[in-house]
Amino acid sequence: MAAPVLLVFQACVTDVAGHPSGISLVGNLKTGAPPVLVFAAADPSAAVQVTAGGGSFQIARGDQAPSVTFSASTVQVPDLAIDGELSASSLSVAGIGQWMLWDLDTFDTEDSNRWSPNDHSFCGAPHDKFLGGHCRFGATTASRRYAELPMHSRVRIKARVHYLDQWDGESVLMMVNNEPVWAQSHSWCPGFLKWMCSKYGVDTCGRDTPDRLSVKVDAVLPHSGPTLDLSFSSNLAHGTDPCYTSWGVDDISLELL
Repeated sequence: MAAPVLLVFQACVTDVAGHPSGISLVGNLKTGAPPVLVFAAADPSAAVQVTAGGGSFQIARGDQAPSVTFSASTVQVPDLAIDGELSASSLSVAGIGQWMLWDLDTFDTEDSNRWSPNDHSFCGAPHDKFLGGHCRFGATTASRRYAELPMHSRVRIKARVHYLDQWDGESVLMMVNNEPVWAQSHSWCPGFLKWMCSKYGVDTCGRDTPDRLSVKVDAVLPHSGPTLDLSFSSNLAHGTDPCYTSWGVDDISLELL
C-alpha cells in the first residue's frame, strides 16, 4: 500500500514591507493545521481569516476571537446589516426557535391558485388584489389544503379580512381542519344615527356603505401533521346577495415552529 501523501501549502501576496496585502491560503496536513484563507489588509490586525477544520467553520478578524462560528453544536452570528435576501432553514435566538414562514398568499403578482373558489377583486388600487370581495363572497366558504409540511409542533396563521358594505353583526370565521380558530363580527353602523355613519364612514368599494378593511387575523395552535386544511367563511344567511354584503381576505400566511 502506498504511503499517504502529506501536503504542505502556502500562497501569499505581500507588500514592500512584507505584510500580506492580498489573499493567502495556508495550512499543513502533516501537522494537522487546518486550511486558513486570509483576506489581508494594510494593518495585519484587520486581516480577516476564514478557517475550516475539525467540523467547524469560523471567521475571525486579526487575533480576535471568532465572530462567526458554524458547527454541529454551535452557531454564532453577530449583529447583521443585510442589504438583500437572507435565507435559512431554521433560526433560533438565545436557544428559542423562531417562526418559519412556509407559505404566503398575497393574491397580487403571484398566486398559489390553490384556493377554491379563487375569485379576486380590489378596492381602489388595481395592483392590490385580494381573495373574494364585492359581488363575490357572501355566504361563501373559501378553502385550501397545505400539504407536505415539514416536521413542526405549532402553526401560526395570519391574514387581513375586509368587511364590505352592509354588515349587521354577522361574522367572518377562520377554521383549521374544520375547527374554528378565529372569528370577528362587524356592524357597518353600531349606533342608531345611520346618517352619521354614512357621512363620516369610509367607503372604499362596492356600494355607498362604509367598509372596514384590514382586520387583523392572528391564530397560534398546536399542529404536527403533514397536511393542514384552512378555510374562511361567514355566517351570513344563505342566499345573501354579495353585491350588498360581502367580504374578502388578503395576505394569508402560514408559519411553522
